[in-house]
Amino acid sequence: MDERRLAWMAGLLDGEGSIGISRCGKSLKPLVQMSMTSRETIDEAIRVLKHAGIPTVGYTYQERDPANHQDAHCLRVARMGDIRRLAQLMIGQSTTKQRHWAVMLAFTASRIERWGLAETGRLHRGGDPQRKQHPYTDEEIRCYEELRQLNLRGAERKAMSHAP
Repeated sequence: MDERRLAWMAGLLDGEGSIGISRCGKSLKPLVQMSMTSRETIDEAIRVLKHAGIPTVGYTYQERDPANHQDAHCLRVARMGDIRRLAQLMIGQSTTKQRHWAVMLAFTASRIERWGLAETGRLHRGGDPQRKQHPYTDEEIRCYEELRQLNLRGAERKAMSHAP
C-alpha cells in the first residue's frame, strides 16, 4: 500500500472520522465511520481502503431540508477483522487519534483471540458456554469506556474535565 495514500487516509480519519465502540443492549460493537458533504472525497477514501484490503460500505444520508443542508456522504467499516486491519494501518500514520487506534487495536485483538475470526471478517459465534456467560473481559470493557471518554465532546467533555 502506498504510504502517501495511507497518510492521507489517516489525516482524513483524524479530522473527520469516528473511531468507537457502541453499546447495543449487552453487545459492544466496534465501528469506524466518516461523514462529509464531499462525495468525491468519500469515494476516494473507499477506494484507498478497498485497495488496502478493507471492505468499506459507502452510503448517502439525504437531509430533510436540502435548502439549508447538503447531503452527507458516509463510509463505514464494521467487521471486527477489518477494523483490526485498519487500526494496524492507521496507528503509525495517525496524529490526533493515535490513542483511539491503540485502544481499538487492543479491543479487536482481545475479541479475535477469544472467539476466532470467520472468513467473512466477523467473529465466530458459539462454542464454549463459559464465554457466552461472560462475553466481555474486563480489558474489553475498559477499552469501551476509554473510547467513550476519548469521543466525548461539548458539555459532556467539559463536565468530565472538571470531575475530580
